[in-house]
Amino acid sequence: MSYSDDESLPGECSWCHDDRGFCDRPHLDEDRRLSIKLEEVFDCDTLIPCHARCYVLERMGFEDHERNETKKINLRTNHGMDFEVNLYNSESVSHFGCPGWEALCKMYDFQEGMFITMDLGDRNIDQDNLDIWVLIDTLPILSLSYFNCSNNV
Repeated sequence: MSYSDDESLPGECSWCHDDRGFCDRPHLDEDRRLSIKLEEVFDCDTLIPCHARCYVLERMGFEDHERNETKKINLRTNHGMDFEVNLYNSESVSHFGCPGWEALCKMYDFQEGMFITMDLGDRNIDQDNLDIWVLIDTLPILSLSYFNCSNNV
């Protein structure tokens, strides 16, 4: 039986819109890392891919993965920048959003279609903080002083 090119490609997930075919197999890379593809409205609302959602929610202390809940967490970059962002959870999706997320996107000049990698840390080491490391290869294009002015955030 032969497949057309379209049928052999993974489809887009109807929940998180990831098109890499991962959503039917929950996993993290090296049991700690996930990558997120930035979609059209990424600067104000970025969905956690379905294949990584349960791991992110567990690591961030969400007890009920199907309940509406919001937590403030820290996203830390490998350049020493910390951003307090909201992680929103609902029955079927979880996403980052808020001025802190928007600032991270501006500071690093994130663009639609880019992939960003997040590291949840070693789950065998008990950690009290709600930190996720954002592994970014490029240097920030804006300084922290840019965000100290309320007109820019």
